Amino acid sequence: SWLEDLTDDTPLIEEIIADEIELKRILARIGEIMPEAIEIGTLRQQGMSERAIEEKIGVGRKTYAYRIKKLFETVKKEFPDFF
Repeated sequence: SWLEDLTDDTPLIEEIIADEIELKRILARIGEIMPEAIEIGTLRQQGMSERAIEEKIGVGRKTYAYRIKKLFETVKKEFPDFF
């Protein structure tokens, strides 16, 4: 029947669980590298400007930008299959 020809793009529960476990590992690693990163992400979601975030966490613009850049480089390198 034509129903047999339809593809099912729904992810398997095993894939969802594996992704969740990997995401928890990534978040833990981010916390190790840059503990304030989770707070920064939350502040960004709340619509706070980069300048306001810099002031809130107490670092200068260049330091802030450098830390974020290094964080992303490290996480991408350590978890290449996720990014």
